[in-house]
Amino acid sequence: MRSRRAALALLLAILGLSVLPAAATTYVPMTDEALAAQAPLAAVVKIVRIGGAGSASENGRPATAYRAHVERVLKGDLTAREITVRVPGGMGPDGIGLRVWGAPVFAVGERALLFLVPRADGAYVISQLMLGAFHEMRSGGQSFAVRDLAEAQAVVPRGWKVPAESLRDFDRFAAWVSQPRRINYRVQADPRLLHNLTAPFTFLRASDGFSGRWLHFDTGGSVVFLAHQNGQPGLAGGGFTEFQSALAAWTADAGTNISYIYGGTTANTTDPNTIAFDQDLGSPFSCTSGGVLGRGGSTFTAAVTPYHGQSYHTYLNAHIDTNLGIACYFQNNASPSQAAAELFAHELGHTLGLGHSCGDAASGSCTGRPDQDAAQMRAVIHNDGRGAQLNVDDRTGIAVLYTPAGATPAASFFTVTPCRLLDTRSSTGGGALSVNQSKTLSVLGLCGIPATATSIVGNVTAVSPTGPGSLTVAAANAGITGTSSVSFNAGNTRASLALIGLSGTGSRAFTIRNGLTSGVVDVIVDVTGYFQ
Repeated sequence: MRSRRAALALLLAILGLSVLPAAATTYVPMTDEALAAQAPLAAVVKIVRIGGAGSASENGRPATAYRAHVERVLKGDLTAREITVRVPGGMGPDGIGLRVWGAPVFAVGERALLFLVPRADGAYVISQLMLGAFHEMRSGGQSFAVRDLAEAQAVVPRGWKVPAESLRDFDRFAAWVSQPRRINYRVQADPRLLHNLTAPFTFLRASDGFSGRWLHFDTGGSVVFLAHQNGQPGLAGGGFTEFQSALAAWTADAGTNISYIYGGTTANTTDPNTIAFDQDLGSPFSCTSGGVLGRGGSTFTAAVTPYHGQSYHTYLNAHIDTNLGIACYFQNNASPSQAAAELFAHELGHTLGLGHSCGDAASGSCTGRPDQDAAQMRAVIHNDGRGAQLNVDDRTGIAVLYTPAGATPAASFFTVTPCRLLDTRSSTGGGALSVNQSKTLSVLGLCGIPATATSIVGNVTAVSPTGPGSLTVAAANAGITGTSSVSFNAGNTRASLALIGLSGTGSRAFTIRNGLTSGVVDVIVDVTGYFQ
């Protein structure tokens, strides 16, 4: 469970300070007013024990029971001095663990402000999962109410006014929940501190720090997914076609051996590798106030298995649940089918082990990485009608986890401080590239890239081209062929993320070619990481 050091890391994550996010639960941002109005109970509690009675299951799956002392009832009729708060995810009686990404984790002795929903067996669940759990964190003599949203992604409907995530003073926030009135409980902070940007791709990690992957694909096997026969309300045809499109998007990637197959429908919502629709996740979604759209989880072995120099948990099965009430989310969407396909594909990316390509879920902005807007695993779903569609970030991430048999082993990825390798406008850049002109650049000794690097990940930018064309980048000894890295029109500065191979010689070089039919273009290359 979370230690005090990890608890401090939680506060740092909200402040945007170097904490790796990992996510697989989807939500629409809610105002505090909507959250408080929806939950029948709210209380300040102190965790006194973990496990014991009530830990068996929640909705038929492993759960963790927290015994909590009620310090103060803020809303509703709650007379018990100790209660059991059940959170989805935990260790089952068979020794198999279930991780539900986004599910809150508490430590013994921790105080929290919780919005609660009673269950028939006398236990309680947290309203809207992680949205209804506020951890008390202390820093600089102040007490903050902090939500851990590092394992969740926001979906922002068109026209939706996003309530910005911010720090809350714990005691003032509790007073407001107890008697909603004009209390200024939000803590002002430098907006730059609320950004939590990520690398080009990230991996979901269990509480022990290890990521996970499927072993099925290594020997040519497949993972068969089912869909519950009732289908998704709000989608013509029940969403079965959209789910198949999402599965196909990952399977179609030629650079990996991923094989996700649709196996038809099932009458059982708890079958392994099943997407279940319209499920009771504690509190229903509201199209006027927001909430959780869906959540996903993976069961995995406690032991880890080596794969190309790294150790991973082995995924045994996965599941995706959509929440009650999300039919209106699709019905109010300009492209319901495409919105569903993108949502399902994003969640399936998490079942493969991927985290996010952009971590600023509160504002929806990929600050400093505009190219990440195209990634399927962007922290905020695009919701622009694109459907299930992979980008370089997505493909690069899964290449590390799933390398086809006989192919070059997947390399390890290392980030570097964003660094400029080339700017043809500078005194040392060599000037703009003319029609069909190529430029070769050695990266050895630049930007912290070692001699062992086999490829780099970076942004390729075409600056002020005088005509339409494209830039193509490849390893210096590979020749320039294939798909362009970035295309552009006259006068339009365009950037794109690229995975750039390096020559196997000591120079570790790549070549960039201007495919203009006329005129010239300046080029910028910024590196963010490398493989070796």
